[in-house]
Amino acid sequence: MASNFSIFFHRNSDNLYLKLMGDFDGSSAHQLINILKEQNGNVNKISDRLTFTGEYSDKMALEGRRLA
Repeated sequence: MASNFSIFFHRNSDNLYLKLMGDFDGSSAHQLINILKEQNGNVNKISDRLTFTGEYSDKMALEGRRLA
């Protein structure tokens, strides 16, 4: 994981909010996947419901996914 990378998250009854900060590398991606699994179960089931926001949302979103 990049030394300056961190993930802050909170959830309410309907949503999980994630804030990614720092350099995003392969290890950071694994950390993100692990948090998604812990908070929502099977990552493949939620991938259609992800909405990306923020400065780099276009880089994070898979083709055809929602941007806000």
